[in-house]
Amino acid sequence: MEEQKMSIADKVQKSKKRTEKAKKKNAKKKHLEEEFPEAGDVKGEMFDDDDEDMEEEESGLEFDKLYDKKNRQNDMEEEEDWEDEEEEENLDIEFEFYDPDKSQKRSIVALINGYMDGLSYKSSDLAEIIINQDILGTMIGVEDPEEFKKTGDRDVIAFSTLLNIDQYKGEKVIGEIIKYIMQKSETHNTAHETLYNLVDNQAAKIVLLLNERVVNLSPQLVPMLHDQVVKDLESIALNNFPEAPYFNFDYVLVLSRCFKDMKKPTGKKIKSGFVYEDYSFPKFEDFEFLKNSEISFTFPSRSTKNAAGLSTLNKEDNQAEYWQRMVYLMTKQKYLESVANLSSYLDPNA
Repeated sequence: MEEQKMSIADKVQKSKKRTEKAKKKNAKKKHLEEEFPEAGDVKGEMFDDDDEDMEEEESGLEFDKLYDKKNRQNDMEEEEDWEDEEEEENLDIEFEFYDPDKSQKRSIVALINGYMDGLSYKSSDLAEIIINQDILGTMIGVEDPEEFKKTGDRDVIAFSTLLNIDQYKGEKVIGEIIKYIMQKSETHNTAHETLYNLVDNQAAKIVLLLNERVVNLSPQLVPMLHDQVVKDLESIALNNFPEAPYFNFDYVLVLSRCFKDMKKPTGKKIKSGFVYEDYSFPKFEDFEFLKNSEISFTFPSRSTKNAAGLSTLNKEDNQAEYWQRMVYLMTKQKYLESVANLSSYLDPNA
Protein backbone atom coordinates (compact mmCIF):
# COMPACT_ATOMS: atom_id res chain seq x y z
CA MET A 1 0.00 0.00 0.00
CA GLU A 2 2.88 2.29 0.90
CA GLU A 3 4.54 1.53 -2.47
CA GLN A 4 1.31 2.41 -4.28
CA LYS A 5 1.01 5.70 -2.38
CA MET A 6 4.57 6.62 -3.33
CA SER A 7 3.87 5.80 -6.96
CA ILE A 8 0.80 8.06 -7.00
CA ALA A 9 2.74 10.83 -5.33
CA ASP A 10 5.48 10.50 -7.91
CA LYS A 11 2.95 10.74 -10.72
CA VAL A 12 1.43 13.88 -9.21
CA GLN A 13 4.87 15.45 -8.83
CA LYS A 14 5.78 14.55 -12.41
CA SER A 15 2.54 16.06 -13.68
CA LYS A 16 3.26 19.29 -11.81
CA LYS A 17 6.74 19.45 -13.31
CA ARG A 18 5.32 18.82 -16.79
CA THR A 19 2.83 21.67 -16.38
CA GLU A 20 5.54 24.00 -15.12
CA LYS A 21 7.76 23.14 -18.09
CA ALA A 22 4.91 23.82 -20.49
CA LYS A 23 4.33 27.25 -18.95
CA LYS A 24 8.01 28.13 -19.22
CA LYS A 25 8.06 26.78 -22.76
CA ASN A 26 5.15 28.95 -23.88
CA ALA A 27 6.62 32.01 -22.13
CA LYS A 28 9.93 31.47 -23.89
CA LYS A 29 8.19 30.98 -27.23
CA LYS A 30 6.20 34.18 -26.80
CA HIS A 31 9.32 36.13 -25.87
CA LEU A 32 11.21 34.83 -28.89
CA GLU A 33 8.37 35.50 -31.28
CA GLU A 34 8.32 39.12 -30.13
CA GLU A 35 12.09 39.57 -30.38
CA PHE A 36 12.80 37.37 -33.41
CA PRO A 37 10.33 37.59 -36.31
CA GLU A 38 11.91 34.51 -37.87
CA ALA A 39 10.87 32.47 -34.83
CA GLY A 40 7.44 31.90 -36.39
CA ASP A 41 8.64 28.74 -38.13
CA VAL A 42 9.95 27.19 -34.95
CA LYS A 43 7.79 24.51 -33.37
CA GLY A 44 7.09 25.55 -29.82
CA GLU A 45 3.53 24.39 -29.22
CA MET A 46 2.35 22.28 -26.28
CA PHE A 47 3.43 18.62 -26.52
CA ASP A 48 2.03 15.22 -25.54
CA ASP A 49 3.45 13.13 -22.74
CA ASP A 50 4.86 10.47 -25.06
CA ASP A 51 7.12 12.76 -27.14
CA GLU A 52 7.77 15.41 -24.47
CA ASP A 53 11.54 15.01 -24.27
CA MET A 54 12.10 14.92 -28.04
CA GLU A 55 9.91 17.94 -28.76
CA GLU A 56 11.49 19.92 -25.93
CA GLU A 57 15.03 19.11 -27.05
CA GLU A 58 14.41 19.92 -30.73
CA SER A 59 12.55 23.13 -29.95
CA GLY A 60 15.17 24.18 -27.42
CA LEU A 61 17.92 23.69 -29.98
CA GLU A 62 16.06 25.87 -32.49
CA PHE A 63 15.53 28.62 -29.96
CA ASP A 64 19.19 28.43 -28.85
CA LYS A 65 20.27 28.80 -32.48
CA LEU A 66 18.21 31.96 -32.75
CA TYR A 67 19.68 33.35 -29.54
CA ASP A 68 23.22 32.52 -30.68
CA LYS A 69 22.60 34.07 -34.09
CA LYS A 70 21.22 37.25 -32.56
CA ASN A 71 24.04 37.48 -29.99
CA ARG A 72 26.68 36.97 -32.68
CA GLN A 73 25.13 39.75 -34.75
CA ASN A 74 25.10 42.06 -31.73
CA ASP A 75 28.72 41.23 -30.86
CA MET A 76 29.87 41.85 -34.43
CA GLU A 77 28.02 45.17 -34.58
CA GLU A 78 29.48 46.28 -31.24
CA GLU A 79 32.99 45.28 -32.30
CA GLU A 80 32.65 47.15 -35.60
CA ASP A 81 31.38 50.24 -33.78
CA TRP A 82 34.29 50.05 -31.31
CA GLU A 83 36.83 49.71 -34.11
CA ASP A 84 35.29 52.64 -35.97
CA GLU A 85 35.42 54.79 -32.83
CA GLU A 86 39.02 53.77 -32.14
CA GLU A 87 40.01 54.57 -35.73
CA GLU A 88 38.32 57.96 -35.52
CA GLU A 89 40.11 58.74 -32.25
CA ASN A 90 43.50 57.78 -33.70
CA LEU A 91 42.90 59.85 -36.80
CA ASP A 92 41.88 62.91 -34.80
CA ILE A 93 45.16 63.13 -32.82
CA GLU A 94 47.94 65.03 -34.56
CA PHE A 95 51.17 65.76 -32.71
CA GLU A 96 53.16 68.90 -33.42
CA PHE A 97 56.86 69.60 -32.80
CA TYR A 98 57.70 73.10 -31.57
CA ASP A 99 60.67 75.22 -30.68
CA PRO A 100 60.58 76.56 -27.10
CA ASP A 101 58.51 79.71 -26.56
CA LYS A 102 56.67 81.55 -23.79
CA SER A 103 53.26 80.04 -24.63
CA GLN A 104 54.49 76.70 -23.25
CA LYS A 105 55.46 77.82 -19.76
CA ARG A 106 52.36 76.50 -17.97
CA SER A 107 52.78 73.02 -19.47
CA ILE A 108 56.53 72.95 -18.80
CA VAL A 109 56.02 73.84 -15.15
CA ALA A 110 53.54 70.97 -14.82
CA LEU A 111 55.97 68.50 -16.42
CA ILE A 112 58.96 69.44 -14.24
CA ASN A 113 57.04 69.88 -11.00
CA GLY A 114 58.28 66.55 -9.61
CA TYR A 115 61.78 66.79 -11.06
CA MET A 116 63.37 67.26 -7.63
CA ASP A 117 61.51 64.29 -6.13
CA GLY A 118 58.84 66.39 -4.44
CA LEU A 119 61.27 68.91 -2.92
CA SER A 120 60.28 72.54 -3.17
CA TYR A 121 62.38 74.34 -5.77
CA LYS A 122 62.00 77.19 -8.25
CA SER A 123 60.33 75.17 -11.01
CA SER A 124 58.88 78.33 -12.55
CA ASP A 125 62.38 79.78 -12.91
CA LEU A 126 63.60 76.55 -14.51
CA ALA A 127 60.69 76.67 -16.96
CA GLU A 128 61.67 80.25 -17.86
CA ILE A 129 65.22 79.13 -18.70
CA ILE A 130 63.90 76.26 -20.84
CA ILE A 131 61.48 78.33 -22.91
CA ASN A 132 63.88 81.27 -23.30
CA GLN A 133 66.59 79.04 -24.77
CA ASP A 134 64.87 78.88 -28.14
CA ILE A 135 68.09 78.04 -29.95
CA LEU A 136 67.93 74.46 -28.66
CA GLY A 137 65.14 72.26 -27.36
CA THR A 138 62.17 70.34 -28.73
CA MET A 139 58.57 70.36 -27.54
CA ILE A 140 55.75 67.99 -28.53
CA GLY A 141 52.14 69.10 -28.24
CA VAL A 142 48.64 68.70 -29.61
CA GLU A 143 47.52 71.76 -31.54
CA ASP A 144 44.30 73.40 -30.34
CA PRO A 145 43.88 76.71 -32.22
CA GLU A 146 40.72 77.69 -30.34
CA GLU A 147 42.31 77.19 -26.92
CA PHE A 148 45.49 78.97 -28.00
CA LYS A 149 43.45 81.91 -29.29
CA LYS A 150 41.49 82.05 -26.05
CA THR A 151 44.30 81.63 -23.46
CA GLY A 152 47.56 82.12 -25.33
CA ASP A 153 48.78 78.82 -23.85
CA ARG A 154 50.04 75.90 -25.88
CA ASP A 155 49.78 72.44 -24.33
CA VAL A 156 53.08 70.57 -24.30
CA ILE A 157 53.07 66.87 -23.44
CA ALA A 158 56.80 66.19 -23.82
CA PHE A 159 60.07 68.08 -24.14
CA SER A 160 63.81 67.55 -24.23
CA THR A 161 66.57 70.13 -23.90
CA LEU A 162 70.18 70.63 -22.81
CA LEU A 163 71.24 73.38 -20.38
CA ASN A 164 74.91 74.26 -19.97
CA ILE A 165 75.70 74.32 -16.26
CA ASP A 166 78.40 76.96 -16.63
CA GLN A 167 76.19 79.18 -18.77
CA TYR A 168 73.43 79.22 -16.14
CA LYS A 169 75.56 78.97 -12.99
CA GLY A 170 74.25 82.36 -11.90
CA GLU A 171 70.66 81.06 -11.85
CA LYS A 172 69.61 79.97 -8.37
CA VAL A 173 67.49 77.07 -9.63
CA ILE A 174 70.45 75.49 -11.47
CA GLY A 175 72.47 75.80 -8.26
CA GLU A 176 69.66 74.01 -6.38
CA ILE A 177 69.69 71.12 -8.83
CA ILE A 178 73.47 70.66 -8.76
CA LYS A 179 73.53 70.89 -4.95
CA TYR A 180 70.81 68.23 -4.73
CA ILE A 181 72.70 65.88 -7.07
CA MET A 182 76.00 66.37 -5.23
CA GLN A 183 74.41 65.74 -1.83
CA LYS A 184 72.92 62.46 -3.07
CA SER A 185 76.18 61.55 -4.77
CA GLU A 186 78.18 61.96 -1.57
CA THR A 187 75.95 59.38 0.15
CA HIS A 188 75.11 56.92 -2.63
CA ASN A 189 77.78 57.21 -5.34
CA THR A 190 80.94 55.11 -5.14
CA ALA A 191 82.48 57.40 -7.77
CA HIS A 192 81.57 60.60 -5.94
CA GLU A 193 85.06 62.13 -6.02
CA THR A 194 85.22 61.80 -9.80
CA LEU A 195 81.78 63.33 -10.29
CA TYR A 196 82.56 66.11 -7.81
CA ASN A 197 85.75 67.08 -9.65
CA LEU A 198 83.95 67.14 -13.00
CA VAL A 199 80.92 69.13 -11.83
CA ASP A 200 81.78 71.27 -8.82
CA ASN A 201 85.39 71.91 -9.77
CA GLN A 202 84.37 72.54 -13.39
CA ALA A 203 87.06 70.20 -14.73
CA ALA A 204 84.82 69.56 -17.74
CA LYS A 205 82.09 71.24 -19.75
CA ILE A 206 78.80 69.67 -18.70
CA VAL A 207 75.22 70.09 -19.87
CA LEU A 208 72.12 69.05 -17.95
CA LEU A 209 69.69 66.93 -19.96
CA LEU A 210 66.08 67.77 -19.04
CA ASN A 211 63.74 65.22 -20.56
CA GLU A 212 60.15 65.02 -19.29
CA ARG A 213 56.85 63.84 -20.73
CA VAL A 214 53.42 62.47 -19.88
CA VAL A 215 53.46 58.77 -19.02
CA ASN A 216 51.29 57.65 -21.95
CA LEU A 217 53.21 59.41 -24.72
CA SER A 218 53.48 57.22 -27.81
CA PRO A 219 56.94 55.50 -27.77
CA GLN A 220 57.27 56.16 -31.51
CA LEU A 221 57.67 59.88 -30.77
CA VAL A 222 60.59 59.46 -28.35
CA PRO A 223 63.42 58.89 -30.87
CA MET A 224 62.21 61.89 -32.89
CA LEU A 225 62.11 64.02 -29.74
CA HIS A 226 65.79 63.39 -28.98
CA ASP A 227 66.86 63.42 -32.62
CA GLN A 228 65.56 66.97 -32.99
CA VAL A 229 67.80 68.08 -30.10
CA VAL A 230 70.81 66.56 -31.88
CA LYS A 231 69.82 68.42 -35.06
CA ASP A 232 69.70 71.64 -33.01
CA LEU A 233 73.27 70.96 -31.87
CA GLU A 234 74.36 70.45 -35.47
CA SER A 235 72.63 73.67 -36.55
CA ILE A 236 74.28 75.68 -33.77
CA ALA A 237 77.74 74.43 -34.75
CA LEU A 238 77.13 74.89 -38.48
CA ASN A 239 75.87 78.46 -38.19
CA ASN A 240 78.42 79.47 -35.56
CA PHE A 241 75.82 81.08 -33.28
CA PRO A 242 77.14 83.15 -30.35
CA GLU A 243 75.97 80.42 -27.98
CA ALA A 244 77.93 77.76 -29.87
CA PRO A 245 80.78 77.48 -27.29
CA TYR A 246 78.27 76.43 -24.61
CA PHE A 247 77.21 73.44 -26.68
CA ASN A 248 80.71 72.22 -27.37
CA PHE A 249 80.46 70.17 -24.18
CA ASP A 250 82.21 67.07 -22.81
CA TYR A 251 79.53 65.37 -20.72
CA VAL A 252 75.76 65.06 -20.30
CA LEU A 253 74.40 64.88 -16.73
CA VAL A 254 70.96 63.35 -16.11
CA LEU A 255 68.64 63.18 -13.10
CA SER A 256 65.76 60.77 -13.71
CA ARG A 257 63.65 58.06 -12.04
CA CYS A 258 63.27 54.30 -12.17
CA PHE A 259 61.77 51.30 -10.36
CA LYS A 260 63.79 48.89 -8.24
CA ASP A 261 62.52 45.32 -8.60
CA MET A 262 62.81 43.72 -5.16
CA LYS A 263 62.15 40.17 -6.35
CA LYS A 264 64.75 39.80 -9.09
CA PRO A 265 68.14 38.28 -8.26
CA THR A 266 71.15 40.59 -8.24
CA GLY A 267 72.17 41.39 -11.79
CA LYS A 268 75.32 42.42 -13.60
CA LYS A 269 77.10 45.49 -12.27
CA ILE A 270 78.57 48.28 -14.35
CA LYS A 271 81.46 50.54 -13.41
CA SER A 272 79.84 52.50 -10.59
CA GLY A 273 78.04 49.46 -9.14
CA PHE A 274 74.61 50.09 -10.69
CA VAL A 275 72.65 46.85 -11.07
CA TYR A 276 70.59 47.79 -14.11
CA GLU A 277 69.01 44.35 -14.67
CA ASP A 278 67.12 44.86 -11.40
CA TYR A 279 65.50 48.09 -12.56
CA SER A 280 62.80 49.18 -14.96
CA PHE A 281 62.52 52.59 -16.57
CA PRO A 282 59.39 54.67 -17.27
CA LYS A 283 61.42 56.40 -20.02
CA PHE A 284 63.04 53.64 -22.05
CA GLU A 285 65.80 55.92 -23.33
CA ASP A 286 67.19 56.05 -19.79
CA PHE A 287 68.15 52.39 -20.18
CA GLU A 288 70.08 53.10 -23.38
CA PHE A 289 71.78 56.18 -21.93
CA LEU A 290 72.58 54.34 -18.74
CA LYS A 291 74.32 51.47 -20.53
CA ASN A 292 76.67 54.02 -22.08
CA SER A 293 77.28 56.09 -18.95
CA GLU A 294 80.60 56.43 -17.16
CA ILE A 295 79.19 57.20 -13.73
CA SER A 296 75.81 56.25 -12.31
CA PHE A 297 74.08 55.76 -8.98
CA THR A 298 70.59 55.44 -7.53
CA PHE A 299 68.92 56.36 -4.26
CA PRO A 300 65.45 55.78 -2.74
CA SER A 301 62.78 58.25 -3.73
CA ARG A 302 61.05 60.31 -1.07
CA SER A 303 57.84 58.45 -1.96
CA THR A 304 59.28 55.34 -0.27
CA LYS A 305 59.83 57.16 3.04
CA ASN A 306 57.53 58.58 5.69
CA ALA A 307 57.67 62.02 7.30
CA ALA A 308 60.38 60.83 9.71
CA GLY A 309 62.57 59.75 6.82
CA LEU A 310 62.14 56.03 7.58
CA SER A 311 61.55 53.47 4.86
CA THR A 312 57.92 52.48 4.29
CA LEU A 313 58.84 49.21 2.55
CA ASN A 314 57.35 46.12 4.16
CA LYS A 315 60.23 43.66 4.44
CA GLU A 316 57.93 40.77 5.32
CA ASP A 317 55.86 41.24 2.17
CA ASN A 318 58.99 41.83 0.07
CA GLN A 319 57.36 44.56 -1.98
CA ALA A 320 57.82 43.87 -5.68
CA GLU A 321 59.12 47.30 -6.69
CA TYR A 322 59.53 50.83 -5.45
CA TRP A 323 60.53 54.21 -6.80
CA GLN A 324 64.17 55.21 -7.05
CA ARG A 325 65.94 58.24 -8.39
CA MET A 326 69.01 57.85 -10.56
CA VAL A 327 71.84 60.08 -11.69
CA TYR A 328 74.18 59.25 -14.53
CA LEU A 329 76.92 60.94 -16.53
CA MET A 330 77.84 60.09 -20.14
CA THR A 331 80.20 61.59 -22.67
CA LYS A 332 78.87 63.71 -25.52
CA GLN A 333 79.88 61.06 -28.02
CA LYS A 334 78.01 58.33 -26.13
CA TYR A 335 74.98 60.58 -25.89
CA LEU A 336 74.93 61.10 -29.67
CA GLU A 337 75.40 57.37 -30.31
CA SER A 338 72.62 56.49 -27.86
CA VAL A 339 70.16 58.90 -29.47
CA ALA A 340 70.92 57.35 -32.87
CA ASN A 341 70.15 53.92 -31.42
CA LEU A 342 66.80 54.73 -29.76
CA SER A 343 64.68 53.80 -32.77
CA SER A 344 65.99 50.22 -32.53
CA TYR A 345 63.95 49.78 -29.34
CA LEU A 346 60.81 50.10 -31.43
CA ASP A 347 61.91 47.51 -34.00
CA PRO A 348 61.34 43.92 -32.78
CA ASN A 349 63.82 42.64 -35.38
CA ALA A 350 66.62 44.93 -34.27
